[in-house]
Amino acid sequence: LQTSLRYNVQPTQEDAPFMLHVYTMPETCVDSKAHKSFDIGINVSYTGERNVSNMVIVDVKMLSGFIPIKSSVMKVGCCIQRTEVSSNHVLLYIEQV
Repeated sequence: LQTSLRYNVQPTQEDAPFMLHVYTMPETCVDSKAHKSFDIGINVSYTGERNVSNMVIVDVKMLSGFIPIKSSVMKVGCCIQRTEVSSNHVLLYIEQV
């Protein structure tokens, strides 16, 4: 799994206002099914000084050889405005974190 975190205005390292936790289900590829299909979970937290953030876009790029299954992309959480699924990306538009 590969992730990248980008800001409109790059903050200093000490002041990183977001935390990102990405995990897979199952956690390890112990059976042959996990080599073909697995779920990705994403937790985004705002740790900045204000009460909430402005709009956040989470761009999840698939690893080579994997594609997102549109029906499996769920809007979990109250602030997700919309999702976009392409052949190798999932975009999550979050109103505020």
